[in-house]
Amino acid sequence: MSVTKTMGLAAMLLLSGCGTVPVVTDLAPERITAMCGVERDDFAKVTRVVSPRIGFADPSVVPGEFNAYYQFTAARRDGETNIHYFLEVLTRSGTWAFWEYAYDRSGRRFDFPSPRRDLDDTYAIVTEVCAAPLPRDYLDQVALVGTEWKVYGLRATKRFGIPPNLASGFLARCDKQFGAR
Repeated sequence: MSVTKTMGLAAMLLLSGCGTVPVVTDLAPERITAMCGVERDDFAKVTRVVSPRIGFADPSVVPGEFNAYYQFTAARRDGETNIHYFLEVLTRSGTWAFWEYAYDRSGRRFDFPSPRRDLDDTYAIVTEVCAAPLPRDYLDQVALVGTEWKVYGLRATKRFGIPPNLASGFLARCDKQFGAR
């Protein structure tokens, strides 16, 4: 079958509802482990593990917003034993949120120490990326029971759930990449 026919068939299946994007809560941790990516920067000597991006956009909350995601990341520099874990919040919209911090449902605060912000003047699109450092024992707990986060910015707030299978699948990929704990 030609590439054109294959792409056309895939598009028809997706549009008809026969091919749907899987919901993260429906995936086994082993599937999430397989979906995690590994990135290597040979110049900085850093290896990163990145979970799948999970969307949480709600256009009614932040006017003009059309993309909002979170993902787990872990990084280790060559020669170091410490692994640094983060939860990243990524948004692309027509307005700034100015994300500053988040709380989980237990009341624990997580700061976004160095947010990156960019404006595409051509399309008036704002991109914001924030990363909250996470201790491994916190992720181990999330892998058991999940949690919910609420992120706060000067112009927006957002809530999203973090299912336990996402955290456990991500941690399994980290353990495989960096060596079991």
